[in-house]
Order: sequence, then structure tokens, then C-alpha cells
Amino acid sequence: MKESVHTLEFATIGDVLKKYRKQSNLSISQLARLTGVHKGVIAKIENGSTRRPGLKITMPLAKVLNIPTDKIVELYIEIDKRPEVLFGLLNEAIRLFNVPLAARVAQRILETPYEESYSLMERLYNFVSSLSDLRFQLPLYHVIIKYARERGMQRFLAKGLLNKYLIERDDFNRLEETYYTGEEILHYVDFLSNEEKVTIYYKMAFHAHAMKKYEKCIEFGKMGHAADLTHNELKERVALAICNSYMFLGDYRALEQHLDLFEKLDYRFIIERIKFFRGTVYSRTGKYEEAIPLLRECLVETGLTP
Repeated sequence: MKESVHTLEFATIGDVLKKYRKQSNLSISQLARLTGVHKGVIAKIENGSTRRPGLKITMPLAKVLNIPTDKIVELYIEIDKRPEVLFGLLNEAIRLFNVPLAARVAQRILETPYEESYSLMERLYNFVSSLSDLRFQLPLYHVIIKYARERGMQRFLAKGLLNKYLIERDDFNRLEETYYTGEEILHYVDFLSNEEKVTIYYKMAFHAHAMKKYEKCIEFGKMGHAADLTHNELKERVALAICNSYMFLGDYRALEQHLDLFEKLDYRFIIERIKFFRGTVYSRTGKYEEAIPLLRECLVETGLTP
């Protein structure tokens, strides 16, 4: 039966190294020759004189002695709460692709007494944001969100929720669930940067449109436009979603007003489709003489008529 790391909860690193060294029938001198670690250093670790040896020393010893790396990491979590050591352990847990272990280390980082809580949270948040593997990012953001929620750290609660939402919203099987995560973020939007505000407003506008929540699409889209002082493609795509929403709602007066506005703002995504929108408005409001030529032009431009 494989030995659980939890059976070593109260052991020291020296105890573990000594146990495995004896199981391997190696003397301290032999282990020193195999690892390049001085025998005096090994002896001090085993007898407890050095209670917190650095990872650079421990890892070569563990490798030669075939000690599972996650076991070493578990021990360090218990005996060494210095932030730099814990961040090293977090990197090691990620290298091992051990998600639960990484989450436990992240929790320890936030709990260490060696540094102020906000500083630790900032460091952990920046670390997690720099990761490229979403399989680690998401559970680590969960740690950040839970800790921030419990301690009223609203800026990091907002940022954690935003990143969680941005990852999970791509799962189209969970559109409704992730939509409500997005709505929760809006309660903390004042704790986000302006760029982050624009991001959540635009993403929620598209999300609402996909769920046929057209009133919400319009609301979020306009909030994003108000916060976004630049002219960019995403802003134009949101304008298109707003126009589509007015059309689906049958609010043709508002649609015409926004077509005029976006045309004046030179939004190419609207201008390229404006004949279709105006033709649709005319046909739905009984202005067939105006609608037919516009819709016919749309068909010609798309190559659907001879």
C-alpha cells in the first residue's frame, strides 16, 4: 500500500531523509558522493540541527533516495512558512502537475505571518495571472476568491471573480451559470481598473446577447461604451450587438436612432450592414417601397441573386 504524505505530518525533513537513506542502505558519505551535498550538511539535516534546509539542498537528496517530491513539498508547507520558500513550493507543485497540492500551497502563502496580507495577496494574484495553464489558474483563483471574500478584500475578490469568469465563460455548456458569475462581478466593479470595467461590460453584453437577454445586452453594451474612450474593433462589435438586440426586441425607433449615431461615429461594422438594418426596419414598419430596394441591394452585394 502506497504511503500517504499525511502519515508524515509531524515528521521533520531530517526524519524523512534518514528513513529513506537507511531503506536504501546508504551511508551519509555515500549519499554525499551521489548528490554532491556535503556529508556534514546531510548530518545536520538528519539530526535536526538544520530544521529548514533549502529546497536546492533537499531536492537532490530526495531524487537519489526516490522520495516523492510531493511528500517533500507537503513537509515544507508545515515547517517553513517564509513567502519565498512557499512560492518555490508552489512552482514545484505546478511542475509536478499536482493541482490540489498547488491549491494548498497557495492557501499557506496567504496565511503566512511573515508578510502583510494585502502584499501576499498581490504577489499571489500576479503569480497566478502570469500562468499560462488554465488548469492551474482556475483552482488558484478559487483560493484567492475564497480568501478575499472571507476577509473583505474586495479589490482582489473583484479581480479574482473577473478572471474566473473570463476562463469559464468559454464553456458554452455553462452559459447560464457563468452569466450569474458575471453579474456578481458588477457588484464590485468600482474595485476594478477602467480597462477591467470595459472588459466585463463588453463580455457581459456578448454573453447576454448569446442568451437572448437583449435588454441586458443593450444595458451592458452602453455601460462599456461609456467607459471606453477609445475607438476600436471590439467597441464596434458591441455596437453591432446593441443594434441586433433592438431589432430582436422590435424597438425599431431606437434601432434607427442608434444606426444614425453609430454611422456618424464611423463604426465600420455598422456601416457595412446599415442597408440590411434599414431595410429590415422599413419592412417591419410597413414601408415596403423603401425596404425592397435596400434589401435587393443587400442580396446583390452578397451574390445571392443572378
